[in-house]
Amino acid sequence: MADLTEAGWLIRQTEPGQKLQLLATWGRGRNAQPRPLRFTRPDRGRPAQLRTIALPTDVFDHYLGRLTPNTEDAATVERYMDRPLLSFADIGALALARVTSIPPTPALAQLGLASAPGDDLPLLPLTDLLQQIDDGAHAPVQLTPSGAAHLRRLRGTGAFAAQGGPHGGPGGGPHGGPHADHAKTAAECAKTPRATPPFAAWDTWENKLIHDLPSEDFLGATAVFSDLHNEAPPEVHPHTPSPLTTAEPSQQPDHHAADCEENHSIALDPLLMGWHKALNPARTIRAAEWFALLDLQERYGADLLRSWMFRATNAGRTEVLPRYYAACAASEACAGLSSGKEIRPSATSRRPQAAPVAPAPTRAAAPPVAPLPVLDAARAQAVRALAEACGQPIRCPYKLAAAPLDLLARWQAIAAHPGLLATWQMGWVVAEVAKGSEPPPLSELNRWAEAKGLHWADPRMAPWAERDPWALLAAQESAPAGPENTSAAREPWRMDAPEEPPLAAQEPAGASGRLWGQAGIPPAEPTSPLPLSAVWAQVLDAMRPTTERAVFRAVLEQTSLVRLDGGMAVVAVPTAAVMQGLEARFTRPLREALQAHAGQGITALRVIIRR
Repeated sequence: MADLTEAGWLIRQTEPGQKLQLLATWGRGRNAQPRPLRFTRPDRGRPAQLRTIALPTDVFDHYLGRLTPNTEDAATVERYMDRPLLSFADIGALALARVTSIPPTPALAQLGLASAPGDDLPLLPLTDLLQQIDDGAHAPVQLTPSGAAHLRRLRGTGAFAAQGGPHGGPGGGPHGGPHADHAKTAAECAKTPRATPPFAAWDTWENKLIHDLPSEDFLGATAVFSDLHNEAPPEVHPHTPSPLTTAEPSQQPDHHAADCEENHSIALDPLLMGWHKALNPARTIRAAEWFALLDLQERYGADLLRSWMFRATNAGRTEVLPRYYAACAASEACAGLSSGKEIRPSATSRRPQAAPVAPAPTRAAAPPVAPLPVLDAARAQAVRALAEACGQPIRCPYKLAAAPLDLLARWQAIAAHPGLLATWQMGWVVAEVAKGSEPPPLSELNRWAEAKGLHWADPRMAPWAERDPWALLAAQESAPAGPENTSAAREPWRMDAPEEPPLAAQEPAGASGRLWGQAGIPPAEPTSPLPLSAVWAQVLDAMRPTTERAVFRAVLEQTSLVRLDGGMAVVAVPTAAVMQGLEARFTRPLREALQAHAGQGITALRVIIRR
């Protein structure tokens, strides 16, 4: 069961307090999801591209047994023998033998079920099968007590069924005899309703203890279900009236001649027959399909069926099944409900027209595919260098055929950054280069690395951190004051300070930046008369009335002021999440509060993570 569920042939449905439910499927569809059987539809929800092989229900009822589901207890198995005569593998081999020539299994050969493709199945009548089991022809299979009792009843009543169910109804009729109820329409000739027993599984040991045996009338009943769309040809009695011939209304039916004892006074229109054959040139039309077409003619008239056939011809169909006409009838019914008109058979017949000719199947020509661009020698070398720097292959190098060489060189310079490799795949890099986007700055790459948990002391970050901030800070404290000790010494967190413009010109008011490679910055001598902790406490007290309590505790209470010098404030936070929350909402309010309580202008507010 686990293998079937994993392969998509079963769907397990579990609900608390209920039994496990298993639903059969048609396999996996194009979206790799199982497609369950829909028992409310005539075709059971079968996909159009899936071919089916139908077997008579007697194969399962006689040779395997019936399984009666129960919503609470275990399912009841009804069988006249102590073990099944066939396995599921034998059933599969029997189905395959209907369409192709394969050697039969030993069980099929012993039971005489080997047949050529297209031949009728040589099914044994139930009485003969039980008699063979009783004689020991299929040892070690033996009859159960209920099977032996059923065989004795069949011998006593002489009900030797030709193709009946477990109760021995001859001919497969729903009431088990030549005087069965008549089918009133052409559709009922091809589809006989299932007989409803007075109670379920009366032939089992449990029910025989609490129920009496059924009456003799019920013993002759047979539960037969013949699907209208099954592809297995139904067995037609030699005296069965064909729907293609007209019987005289005054002729008395012969009750002992056929399964379908109702003679139809309306014949199938020969023009409809010819057109239906022309619309289905590649398949054999079964008798049940002709009965279905006759039933549609009785319901809607030949004129309406001709219009539906012309519609199928104009659409170029090469296979038209009865369910196509049923869909056309449903469409006409919906249109009639919206317009207030009903579908009624036409009283006057139209002038006969020539039978349609099945169109030859045509295949639309595939649109021409444009050739892929080719890289020149210089770009091919640059693309190989970019792939080597990233350490990942480029699957679609033709996308970079129009990329500038200098842009490829700039992306190659930062391709080995750990933040880029840990955040994005090679496909994103190729897409950005193809769009003409510039590579991200070093600060952005460092932020990506920090988000992925790469510390500044990681050996992979050594080429991207040429200066140790703590060494620069120690050099600033020990070196004498001079013009060379201005920008880089006062701002050790700026790795590229000599190449960038001054801080005030680079960042507008309210901007904040992230630091890479900082575990924290020691506090410098404040220019405010109050200590940094006191200034920050006043700032937090000013922010408390205008901030929600939960946000204040989660973000602002986790921060601390570590530096306030030269119009720039440095705030330390414990995690990256607090940094994001602080920068997203409190950058400008904190800068304004610092200006009010520190007594100096704050031009920039930086946030660092202090571990």
